[in-house]
Amino acid sequence: MKKSVLLLSFCMYFLNFSIAQIIHQDFGEGLTISLNENVALDINQDAEIDLYVNQYENELGFTPVFFLGCMASVEAFAFTDFGAREMQIFSQDEEIMLTNGNMFDYIDEDRGSIYSSSAGLAENWQSNEAQYVGFAIFNLDDTNEVSNGWMLVSVDTDNEVLTIHELAYTEYVPVGEGAIKAGDTGSISSNEDQELSSFHIKINPNPVYDQLNIEIDFALNQAIQVSIIDHAGKTIKKLENKSDSIYTFDSSSWTAGMYFVQITNGQESIIKKFIVQNK
Repeated sequence: MKKSVLLLSFCMYFLNFSIAQIIHQDFGEGLTISLNENVALDINQDAEIDLYVNQYENELGFTPVFFLGCMASVEAFAFTDFGAREMQIFSQDEEIMLTNGNMFDYIDEDRGSIYSSSAGLAENWQSNEAQYVGFAIFNLDDTNEVSNGWMLVSVDTDNEVLTIHELAYTEYVPVGEGAIKAGDTGSISSNEDQELSSFHIKINPNPVYDQLNIEIDFALNQAIQVSIIDHAGKTIKKLENKSDSIYTFDSSSWTAGMYFVQITNGQESIIKKFIVQNK
């Protein structure tokens, strides 16, 4: 079975009232992971794998790493028809927080799967319908500190893929503090900050063969950093303090596979996925 490590980069947002800082990532068209692809996520960039996605054979879901990452469950003994732990589905604005009282309801071993190719969907899930799930990431240096977080995920049963659309999590807080609401990104709602966050990326062609073209649509003239990241999280190209709207890269020597372009403007980071294919 193939295994790859995906190191996600995030940008920090600050709330204008006294709660924990929130780190948010919007994957645009979505980070799509196929059945049996077994992708490892280091969500908070501490060089430790927190979760595996689609690790269990012929299932779409998450496998937490014991005492590093864990997923919110309905209760400790809630299981799907195919034997995976049942993950809790949160409504938008519903609070997510790991406490000493609900710790047993979080999955920190085995797995929480949404779909089995032999047994179908878990209860309360529908194909191609995005739902909020909760997670927590432990601080290895202080086992009483966690990051509370949410993901917006969907599964496509026809194509047998799981897609992460967005995720967000708090900075480390003591267990039982720092609740995050499902869907909360921590974005400040002033007009100025809304303008700063409105830039878009177009990649063409996709799949890429010999030449990658990136077009960036700016709302404001601003300095940006452009990075090309391979499937293992290694940065293979980086351009800093740029203000151009079009960039071209020679991709003829790149290994075929999944890549990411990350654009950072000092206040937010946007990542888009693309595929490199060899002729």
